[in-house]
Amino acid sequence: MAKLELAQRQLEQTSLPLDEIAERCGFAAERSLRRTWNRWKPHTPGEYRRTTHTNTQPIPLNSCSNVIHEQKHEQKD
Repeated sequence: MAKLELAQRQLEQTSLPLDEIAERCGFAAERSLRRTWNRWKPHTPGEYRRTTHTNTQPIPLNSCSNVIHEQKHEQKD
């Protein structure tokens, strides 16, 4: 779920291609992100981006991995 939420924010706040978003957020490939996304949302990542994109600055590369790491530690507690 954490990876999907991070990808969702990337779609909203960046113009990065989906394959780069997938890599930054810990998915094995763009296809993996798409397949997982389609089970989570009723629309494609591209459709989601078109309806929510805010044209803000890119999210730093390490922010995805930091959030995932923090959430893993929270789940253990």
